[in-house]
Amino acid sequence: MSSRLNPFDALDNVQSSYRSYVETFQNVDDETINAWIENRIQNGKVLWKEPFVQLNQRFQYGDALEDFVADGRLHEDILDVFTGADGEPIEPYKHQTEAIQSIQAGNNTIVSTGTGSGKSFAFGIPIVSHCLEAMEQGEDGIKAIIVYPMNALANSQYEDFAERLDGTGLKLGLYTGDTPYNPDSEQEFLQRFGRDESYDSELISREEMQRNPPDILMTNYVMLDLILTRLSDKQLFPDSHDGALQHLVLDEIHTYTGQQGADVAALVRRLREHTGVGEDLCCIGTSATVQSGEGLDADEEITDFASRIFGTDVSADSVVRESLYNIEFTDGEGLPDSINVSASDITSFDGDLKDAIALAGQLTTADLDHVDSPDVLGEVLLGHPTVEFLQQELSEQSQQVISEGETKDSEDLVDAYCEKLRPDATKTGAERELTATLLVGTVATTEIQGEDQPIFVPKLHSFFSQGSNLVACLTDHTLNDSEPHLSDSGDIECRYCSENYDQRRRAFQLSFCRSCGQEYYTVLRSEEGHLESREVSDLSTENEEQAGYVMRGDWDSDEVQFPMQWLDDSGMLRDNWEEARPKPVMYCPKHNRLTDGHRRQGKLDCGCFASQGIEATWVKAPFLFCAECGVHHSRRGRSMELSKMFQFGSVGRSTAMDVLVGGTLQNLPDGQQKTIAFSDNRQDTALQAAHINNLFQRIKFRRALYQAVKDTGGLGLTNTGDQTFEVLDDAGTLPEALPSSRFGIESDAKNQYSNYLQFQALLELRKSQQRGQQSLEEVGLIEVDYENLGKFAALDDPWEGIPMLEDAEPDVRHEYVQGFLDLFRRASAVSHDFFTDFADFKRKNLSKLPDETLFHKQQFFRLPQGFSDETDTSGTEKVRRLTHPRSRHVKWTKRSLGVDKDRAADIIDAVVDLLSDPEELPLLKQENIQWVGPAYMLKPSYIRIHPHDPTDVSVCPKCKTVVTREKLNLCISYSCGGVVPESGDLTDSYFHDLYSRGFGEAVEILAAEHSGQVEGDERRELETRFRESDELNTIVCTPTMELGIDIGDLSSVFMRNVPPNPSNYSQRAGRAGRQNQPSIVSTFCGSGFGRQSHDQYFYQRPQRIISGEISPPTFLLDNEDLIRSHINSLVLEVIEEKLFGKINQILDINPEQNSYPVYESYLDDLEAAVAANKTAIISAVKSAFSRELASEDSYDWFAEDVIESHVNGFVQRFDEAFDPWRQEYARLYRQRRRLSKKADVQKLSYHENREREAIEQRMEDMRDGGQRFYTYQYLRSQGFLPNFGFPRSSCTLSFQTRKDDIQRDESKAIREFAPRNHVYYRGQRYGVQYANPRTQDAEPIKRSAIVCPGCDTIIMGEEAEQAGACHVCGESFTGIHPNPDVMALPDQRARSEENITSDDEERMREGYDIDSYYEQTDNATKYSLKSKEVGDTAVTYEQSARIITVNSGISGREDDELEGFALCGECNRWLTSESQIEKHLGEDGCYANADPENIERGIELYVEGNHDTITLTTPLPEDLQSEQKDEFYTTLREALYQGILVEFDLDEQELESFIKPPTDQDTDHQRIIIHETSEGGAGALNALMNETRLSRAFEEAIDVLHGNDSDGCERACYDCLMSYYNQREHGLLNRHVVLPWFESRTSLTLDLESPQESDDEQTYKQLKSACDSGLEIEVLDAIKDAGFELPDEAQKTIYDGDEPIAKPDFYYELSKEPIAIFVDGPDHEKQHIKADDREKRNQLRQMNYRVVAVEDPNKVNDIWPLY
Repeated sequence: MSSRLNPFDALDNVQSSYRSYVETFQNVDDETINAWIENRIQNGKVLWKEPFVQLNQRFQYGDALEDFVADGRLHEDILDVFTGADGEPIEPYKHQTEAIQSIQAGNNTIVSTGTGSGKSFAFGIPIVSHCLEAMEQGEDGIKAIIVYPMNALANSQYEDFAERLDGTGLKLGLYTGDTPYNPDSEQEFLQRFGRDESYDSELISREEMQRNPPDILMTNYVMLDLILTRLSDKQLFPDSHDGALQHLVLDEIHTYTGQQGADVAALVRRLREHTGVGEDLCCIGTSATVQSGEGLDADEEITDFASRIFGTDVSADSVVRESLYNIEFTDGEGLPDSINVSASDITSFDGDLKDAIALAGQLTTADLDHVDSPDVLGEVLLGHPTVEFLQQELSEQSQQVISEGETKDSEDLVDAYCEKLRPDATKTGAERELTATLLVGTVATTEIQGEDQPIFVPKLHSFFSQGSNLVACLTDHTLNDSEPHLSDSGDIECRYCSENYDQRRRAFQLSFCRSCGQEYYTVLRSEEGHLESREVSDLSTENEEQAGYVMRGDWDSDEVQFPMQWLDDSGMLRDNWEEARPKPVMYCPKHNRLTDGHRRQGKLDCGCFASQGIEATWVKAPFLFCAECGVHHSRRGRSMELSKMFQFGSVGRSTAMDVLVGGTLQNLPDGQQKTIAFSDNRQDTALQAAHINNLFQRIKFRRALYQAVKDTGGLGLTNTGDQTFEVLDDAGTLPEALPSSRFGIESDAKNQYSNYLQFQALLELRKSQQRGQQSLEEVGLIEVDYENLGKFAALDDPWEGIPMLEDAEPDVRHEYVQGFLDLFRRASAVSHDFFTDFADFKRKNLSKLPDETLFHKQQFFRLPQGFSDETDTSGTEKVRRLTHPRSRHVKWTKRSLGVDKDRAADIIDAVVDLLSDPEELPLLKQENIQWVGPAYMLKPSYIRIHPHDPTDVSVCPKCKTVVTREKLNLCISYSCGGVVPESGDLTDSYFHDLYSRGFGEAVEILAAEHSGQVEGDERRELETRFRESDELNTIVCTPTMELGIDIGDLSSVFMRNVPPNPSNYSQRAGRAGRQNQPSIVSTFCGSGFGRQSHDQYFYQRPQRIISGEISPPTFLLDNEDLIRSHINSLVLEVIEEKLFGKINQILDINPEQNSYPVYESYLDDLEAAVAANKTAIISAVKSAFSRELASEDSYDWFAEDVIESHVNGFVQRFDEAFDPWRQEYARLYRQRRRLSKKADVQKLSYHENREREAIEQRMEDMRDGGQRFYTYQYLRSQGFLPNFGFPRSSCTLSFQTRKDDIQRDESKAIREFAPRNHVYYRGQRYGVQYANPRTQDAEPIKRSAIVCPGCDTIIMGEEAEQAGACHVCGESFTGIHPNPDVMALPDQRARSEENITSDDEERMREGYDIDSYYEQTDNATKYSLKSKEVGDTAVTYEQSARIITVNSGISGREDDELEGFALCGECNRWLTSESQIEKHLGEDGCYANADPENIERGIELYVEGNHDTITLTTPLPEDLQSEQKDEFYTTLREALYQGILVEFDLDEQELESFIKPPTDQDTDHQRIIIHETSEGGAGALNALMNETRLSRAFEEAIDVLHGNDSDGCERACYDCLMSYYNQREHGLLNRHVVLPWFESRTSLTLDLESPQESDDEQTYKQLKSACDSGLEIEVLDAIKDAGFELPDEAQKTIYDGDEPIAKPDFYYELSKEPIAIFVDGPDHEKQHIKADDREKRNQLRQMNYRVVAVEDPNKVNDIWPLY
């Protein structure tokens, strides 16, 4: 293999592999559809985009460092610090020198240049120069802080700077979570960098840095926050060092968006205040390139953003951008008269000089005899016109060197080349010449700024698609016209019917049976028979719908029969399988309606004549039985439809990634066979890593088994385990996880694994329902026969008396019996101990082997299986009949021997007797099946496996079964009838090559998961293994590896999905192609589940993601909760009181008494410290947030009395922050006690022992600060301290057998962690099965809720129970009752379900009925959206609006499933169906022995949060009919949503949108509501209120709607509006009804409406002005924000006669019982004030006043409404 990558040939091979895989399993039966698909694949647009070629950027040099030193602008020692490999001072790029000049001038500076441009030197050089000068002046203290977004990036730059600063006298500190506490841990720290010795510049431990702060501190934002607040770390910034800090760097500043950006902005303000540097701090940011465009100036956008982050002005003049270097070309060489490059010239290019010279000879007329080195070849190429053309064209942007096809509308690179240099050339020839030139340029070098570099270092950006859904109409024309009515864009309506027949006909997704390729229309059927297209994997229904499939034509029930095990002894279909029966229907295309039954005359249900209908067959979902081939499936896993059906191009994302990764690694040069694959979802990362390993373990097994069979020339089945083990052992590819010593695998482990391989061989030889991975038999590499059967068939006497066989030829006997026995084998009717006593095998082998060594499909094995005519088969599927008229054996005998069913039965009986005779050839034996009875099975000792020639096989054209018989050339599958197998060659199968490739030729693939779910030490170990070993060659990671981590040079990078924005893409792509090597970057663009619309959007527009240019970043600092958390931090900064890291040092833990108070002495010390420093704390807050306090446009809530009130309540809130900890610890204690009591009386199961161990480990972590329970981290998770973008309101999912947990933002957890959903974590799939509900008096806390049927407003709590009508629209609630069982989403617990295997393509996910609710308050800002043509649209924006999201249970409920959820009140287990409840209440169900009354039903879950929200209200356009209302608003919402996502580079999960009815009953204008999903949000919706950004979002929406495409769809398709997530609304999407709306509003204005104060607003202002304290204002605001009625008065004095009794803070005037509200601040805790309060309030009660005391604004929701 070559040492240099030929990226074009490698990528071509990968594309071929991908296509081979797709075509291997996408067997379409219909010839017309198959031909259409072949054509679509051939033109190359469906499965991949031709690659975009990007050349490495080279930058102009600027002023020499020597010049800076000579001018006195830099310290002279800089020349010794910043040196190159030759020891000489580096020559800085122009952008670096501009940055140095700007920073030296004291300007706040932004360095916005590309990946690999040396941004760290741009700020590092002036910072180090300043530190050197300060050292000479004797200045101590930290002079510069460099903050990185990821530890990995900090580690990388620290290593470089530490080496450079060695010997300078300067000190550098890396302060992250990995920094050791004391110098004794130095070696462990250095090992992370691969060193044994430290540099003298390093301060390695925290102790050293605290004692002697470094000159330069490198850290991350979370650690910087800790440095400011932890008592021990305050020594880093002693008062004596005030003013020493001069430079602050935020690396990758553009990543600080949303809440994380706001937290960092507040942190910077605190840093200024803490260090006393004020405005003298020089702030520096490095950033990705920001987009410019109409109305947007990139420099102004990034500096505005940076100014808000830094809290000081940044000028647009201080933005530094790169200047590119262009190669100088010479005049000279001409092109040959014609193009001489052939396809083989490109594929054979090996990357060495000889190949390069030979290929160059095809490109030029120049004499190359003198060329003997890369630089001489470079001299020739610098005069070559094609080289110059490529450099000019590709220097600014990436382009395709291979054209997309002749039909492309716009001119591409190939067109430009032909026009400029090759006017007479074909496109294919031009492509080859351009490709060849790039390849030669990777070898040829030229001197570039003093260094020999390749002329070209191409990076190929390839985009693979999961494929689009194939749709078709169901008409007489569909497959009969010259052009089939097919589309791969997922159209809702058939464009061909519209264009050719002027008819509107619905189009439906086509799915195909994986066994035979029969096409099925995949639909939802309404109660009236109308059809809607659906996703094959979505079986959810509502309103009497049915999910199912429609097949053209009729089901031939005589030919295609049900399996025997579905029939009773009378041959009738059992009742429990009746739903699988295909049923005849008629379809009317005009009315899109089904009529039951086939009708030749009369009328259909729609009123049309029967002759106008189309005969079809209805098959109800789930797909259990194919009406064409008879393949049958189990009901297990209703989400597994994709394992039974396939869709055009829609390969599974996970297997597609396996194929692409495997193909690429196989084509990389030696020494470069490593890659990383990025995913933006932790669970997907876990799934993909395990999926890769599982698939390639299976491939390795089959490769080894085939090798063993081939080496021996034939192998007995019972020897396969040992023989396969030996092959794996010899190849050195046994699993690493097997226990071993220096002498090899331990004997027990060897026996267990050999037995496991034997078990796998048994599974390999049965018939598989899994078509996604072919067996050795299915690719023709092996043939199975039976020992001595040929010899036995050659004898005549054993066959005497057996009809047909006694006179048959020996070969016929042999092949008949071979097929007869194959039916046993394929049904798993083999009497091997591993089958007949599977429980024993599982106990002795499967349970003993490490999970990492197992690769079988995790399923319920119905073992053993057998055949019998006598044993009772009722209630079991383990025994099948032999002579039943519909049995497999009868059908095989009838077809192969040409007899009727009665004769066939006689033959079968005789053959069974013969083959079970111990005196003859006893191939069969009877075994007793427990609880069932005796049955015949095949004896395993007679089974022989032989190698076979895959070019000499026959293949059944119907079911693709491989046939190797010659005399009886028939398919053994019972449903294939008289179909004759056709000769075939299976070497083109994707898996043939993988299985037959020798171990020495194959690249063994081992993947590992690298994400935040993996502990830090384990991640670092993975990084080291990946960097240094050959075994771990694939890392599947989240963005944790996007920046900085040293994993060596890579030639290949993968992305499992399109990253959220171009910056992420650029960073990931930048991981490949270092050291002047060509590279490949591959991105998989999914469809269906997950990120379909985002991925497919960029699949159609790849240059937008490749560009690396981001939308202007946004964030909002005006966030009350966020600023309050920073005030808490400032309290800790000021007081000299230690916040202990272990919670058991803070809480007095006494679980026996369920008591966990803060130690009284600690609480007293805290209160005293806060009181003593109150003035200093308030001063620090005012100083840090002076800009915000002075703001006139926002921060209305932020006043000095609010600060004082918050400081006063610090200790109480600190105590309350531990309440969730107390509840969780108490729950764990109860669980542990339960298990311990059980262990006292009986042995615990394996899982119970693991559960108890996990509980004890978790309790220890909770006490001792382990995992996320380090006090600071815990308080961040509760929102008490800044959490830097992590969820403020989170749901925690713990695992029953692990001490770990994971947290998700509640807005996402309401789906992801919902009951009975599935979570993928650390190689296993878990089910969410238990709740940890919030309780009161040992009962789960629940609330009532009612939803207004008029305006969809939700009312909760006591108000819901008392409301008679909606307070928003006035709708009456008569006859409507609130649900009293609404529960806040609790923390959840999950149980392990199974290991992750390669059988699941996507994560299993439940669908839920989820609704969101928003009630606009007076805080919303209102705008009028106007354009030249219209001004009828209202827009509102409300910051931190209240959004309630309710999960009402599993969607598409089956008959057995519940409305809402059920919860066992004894064990807190979630239940979702009646059968689950019945089982739970059974003998082996609830461990707490629950009774029926303990089951709480009808529970709905909700989350409540504050989210930035916009509404858009617009009338239905006049040209639309009223019945188009739903169509218009649904489409408008989806288009607007998509436009905002694109404009702001947002992930689909960052926004939610929904439609609500009008709140005004006099209008029918629907409200479109869009909100950010995370509290604090991204700031995007706030920025959207800028006219330019809103206009750009509208333009993006127009682009999504095909407004810029002349060949758009009829209504909607997957290239525009449709996605997996909005499939329930596909029928309402119509791009044409909203395009005019957007097009008329692109030139828009947003006019702020003058607020008209309501009575409530006036009352609120009057009450607020009367308040005496900030706490009172907070309580008033809480009343107002919650929507409760405002008090009538404030500070009202109440008299008893003439005597004043009390002055409540708020007062409600009610006739029966007036209410006096007292807001009790901290002073009311004093004993004398308490006594006075008690006396006055008792007197008020005696006067018939109701008295309410409020201590905390957060308690308002618990107290109100008051009447």
